Amino acid sequence: MTLKEAILKRVNENSGGIKFTALVVDLVVLNTEERIRPELPMSPEFTRVVEQACKDMPEIEMLDYGMALGDGMQRVKTFVYTPLTT
Repeated sequence: MTLKEAILKRVNENSGGIKFTALVVDLVVLNTEERIRPELPMSPEFTRVVEQACKDMPEIEMLDYGMALGDGMQRVKTFVYTPLTT
């Protein structure tokens, strides 16, 4: 299975959308169970490789959103999803 196939599989298994951090964890687990090809670096680079693969896929979109925490702080998250088509 390629990385892009694994990403699309996980996104679709989660009703078309998943938090980026959860996607990365799922892919790490999947990579230990059945190798994703080509070989993926099991290091901090893994997150960057997954992010770039998502950005390169026309069927996937990424949405950054934030939540105000008070005192001028904000928590930012990324959501990976397949957009609805009409």
